[in-house]
Amino acid sequence: MCRSVIGNKYFLFSESKALDLYDAIDNSAENKEEKLKKEINSIYINYKFAFYILTGIGYIDLFYKICSAKENTDIKRQKYILNVISAKLQDKHKLFSYKKNTNHDDFESSIVIALMKSDSLMRDFDYLAYSALIFQWQEQTKSEIIFDILLDNELDITIVELKEIRELIL
Repeated sequence: MCRSVIGNKYFLFSESKALDLYDAIDNSAENKEEKLKKEINSIYINYKFAFYILTGIGYIDLFYKICSAKENTDIKRQKYILNVISAKLQDKHKLFSYKKNTNHDDFESSIVIALMKSDSLMRDFDYLAYSALIFQWQEQTKSEIIFDILLDNELDITIVELKEIRELIL
């Protein structure tokens, strides 16, 4: 889907509409930084759209894995822990964000720029790289949720139990 969005450019460029939008941005922006953000967003829209599809698929897939693990275990304690994990994921409504280094772009911007660069250089969509990215992002999200559960100590859970649960969500 992500490749399809990039390949088909659902949001097309129209010079007259772009100039109208630019004027609207110029008039509505409170400062130069806000104006620049709006201009950049209009340039990257197809790539942001592709990125959000990519992250949505990753989120739904992780949620599905958690729900499947709940259905496939007969141990009440594991079901309960998986319910807590799925509730935390639902509360977040997305995969967890990586921490931002103050000297670098945030994770989302880096991926959007990489999608744009790859497309502008006419490179084929790299399925393996983006599959690995989503897998790693899901792993990060699972780790963050489990870390939150350990920090809160809301379940009185052992490390062994968490390891077993983590393996169930593969």
